Amino acid sequence: MRNKLVFENKRDHIIRVIHAAAMDIRIWTEANAQNDMALQRVSRLAPETIHDVLPHEAQLYCIVDASWKSPSEKIGIGWFLFSKESTLKLQGSSAMDATGTPLVAEAVAMWKALCQLHRLHYKNVAFLGDRLKLIHQLECAMEDKQHMENHISEASSTIHDIKVIAKENLYSFYHVPHIFTNVVDSLAKNVRTNNQSYVISWPCY
Repeated sequence: MRNKLVFENKRDHIIRVIHAAAMDIRIWTEANAQNDMALQRVSRLAPETIHDVLPHEAQLYCIVDASWKSPSEKIGIGWFLFSKESTLKLQGSSAMDATGTPLVAEAVAMWKALCQLHRLHYKNVAFLGDRLKLIHQLECAMEDKQHMENHISEASSTIHDIKVIAKENLYSFYHVPHIFTNVVDSLAKNVRTNNQSYVISWPCY
């Protein structure tokens, strides 16, 4: 009788282990499938060219980036203005006073680019940047989502200033992968390293 109980207990234990293993395999398989689907969605959504991001009506776009190293060191900013046909029309760059975070540096770079294009009377420009948090907060600010605008912490005052000029000039903001900002990023790093004063230049064709 005792041997029978021991055998049945072992059998029940083995069955439970098999069931648990089967459950683990099913959960693992489902998780992998979900991850694959998520990666496929991201792959489909990732733009292949700048024009995949631009709104149809945009005639100009401006790629903006900043270079930040530490809260005690100067930042570098850079921007390029292009026609819809990707012809360079204007560019600007400068070393600027230190900022506490990279987010603020990116916001300052965006602000300086906007101010310059505003002074030159450019309208309806699409501004592109690779800092997703900044672009998201700018989009919320432009849509007057006050609860989101208040969530911006350290960059909130600069975001507000950007919104004022952007609405006046029909400016809009779009996120792009870092691969599309590489050239501007290199420019920003160079001016930060060399402590360059503000320079605006037009291409010579």
